[in-house]
Amino acid sequence: MSKQKNKKPGHVVLTIILVICIIIFCISAWQLYKIFSNYHKSDTEYKQIQTDVTSETDDSFSVDFEKLQKQNPDCIGWIRFEHLDISYPIMQGNDNDYYLHRTFEKTNLAAGSIFMDYQNASDFSDMNTFIFGHNMKNDSMFGLLGDFKDESTYKENPYFWIYTPKAAYRYDIFSCYVADADTDTYTIYHGESEDYTAYIQKLKNNSAYPIDVDVDGSDKIITLSTCTASGYDYRYIVNGVLAETVNY
Repeated sequence: MSKQKNKKPGHVVLTIILVICIIIFCISAWQLYKIFSNYHKSDTEYKQIQTDVTSETDDSFSVDFEKLQKQNPDCIGWIRFEHLDISYPIMQGNDNDYYLHRTFEKTNLAAGSIFMDYQNASDFSDMNTFIFGHNMKNDSMFGLLGDFKDESTYKENPYFWIYTPKAAYRYDIFSCYVADADTDTYTIYHGESEDYTAYIQKLKNNSAYPIDVDVDGSDKIITLSTCTASGYDYRYIVNGVLAETVNY
């Protein structure tokens, strides 16, 4: 009669550890797959939208807002940097949560949308307008805003454009910095006032480096905002002042 050899306790422990490691690896691989799949879906959607509704030549750029708003009437504009890979529709919901993780097509994806603060006037008539977007790890959405912490990025991209159904607006960047999430940077002003003049000066003083752009309490501005890589307590801020209006 053959005798069955008993497994040593050490072998059992090693087997258990190996099984646990395999399980952890599989879970991690699945999570990574979901993340990259999520990124791919949002990138594909927005690239298709750009192809469908925008037209670009060496000296012009246009957006088919009739087609865009037929697909989603919550779209109130389009933001574009000429030399930076930021070109997206701007949404506005009934609160600041709806488009946080919903795309232009209202699909639930981590990238969400670029969206205007729900308290702002959708025609950009407020003195200061806030536009938010996620800081995505693949540099999509507002993932490149953090590059403005380096002055070289500003020098290559000193302005951005906002397109609406009625006009195109060029905003010259006058301040770039990192702010606390609960800072008074996020105060909305609907009209001119002494407080707004002081607010403008504070934004200019906050800049991480000096920018020679004139701005005062009579100017309309836009604040672009995204989370920093260090977490949700801080934001990358890029402020632009209205410098040119092109009516259609």
